[in-house]
Amino acid sequence: MKLLMTLLPILIIFPAVLQAQQKEPVGCTKGEVAGAVLQFKKDAENGTIKLYTLSGLQPLPLEDESVFTKKYATSFHDFGCVAPANLSYYRNYNLQVFEYLNSEFGTSWQKELPPGIIGWQHYKETN
Repeated sequence: MKLLMTLLPILIIFPAVLQAQQKEPVGCTKGEVAGAVLQFKKDAENGTIKLYTLSGLQPLPLEDESVFTKKYATSFHDFGCVAPANLSYYRNYNLQVFEYLNSEFGTSWQKELPPGIIGWQHYKETN
């Protein structure tokens, strides 16, 4: 009984300490949003707008990519099948690009967008 009374505070406090040390799921912070918006603005001024993609094992067909990039003055950065650690940053950057393309070209570009663009599904569902 004495051992139980000694261990009881540890058994109560230890799980709370472990839970407090666990990180929250990776999400989008205000800094990531602001950073993505700032980077997009710089890229737009410099004419170096990019769309970030996750293509998996099969990369984008080069002909689809080149037609789109020439027509809409963008380039692609393909992460392949390995998502970057700060995926929400790239999603937010791409969301800025989507808004820009809508303002410059209407919505016709959306039908020509190659698959695998980070954030595209979210954008379609929320707009």
